[in-house]
This record gives sequence, C-alpha cells and structure tokens, in this order.
Amino acid sequence: MKFITRVSILSLLLVLLALPFVAFAQTDSDAGLIGGLLASGTSLICCIAWFVIALAIVVWVYRDATSRGENAILWVIVVLLLSWVGLILYLLFGRRNPQQMPPA
Repeated sequence: MKFITRVSILSLLLVLLALPFVAFAQTDSDAGLIGGLLASGTSLICCIAWFVIALAIVVWVYRDATSRGENAILWVIVVLLLSWVGLILYLLFGRRNPQQMPPA
C-alpha cells in the first residue's frame, strides 16, 4: 500500500510540474484578443490549481507528521521553503516512524 501511495504522489507531482508548460504553451502573439483571453484564463486556472494543491500538500504533511510523532511545524516550514524538494525530503526522511495508532 505504501508503494501505491508514493507512486500516486509522484505521479501527481509530475502532472503539477507540467501545468506551467501547458499555460505558457497557450500564449501565442498572433492569436489575437480571444487567444490572449484564453491564454490568460488558462494561466489563472493553473496558478489557482497550483496554490490549492500546494496548500493541500502542506496540510497533509502537517497532519501526517503529527500522527507519526514527528516535528510537524519543522516539516511544514521545510515544505513551504523548498516546495517540491521539501515534499520529496519529507517522503524520504520524515516518514521513517510508523504511524501512531490511537489508544483503544
């Protein structure tokens, strides 16, 4: 199950890294007004999607680190400062402890 989760997260990262290329591919100087509006809209949607996903990743890192007994604030700061590199560092080094089970 861990392998599937990590593959899913890495796949999501690859898709997110491609978003700016999709946005800038839409900008063509000969496209006129409609093309410019479409390119601006695509760029805006990509920026909003990027922000929402980055916020979701920060929340997930905080909750996951807290449940594992790690220093959640430290990992959130690392992810905020280093972005995708920080997330990869967290996946490699921050998830070493098994998840804490709540007392029965």
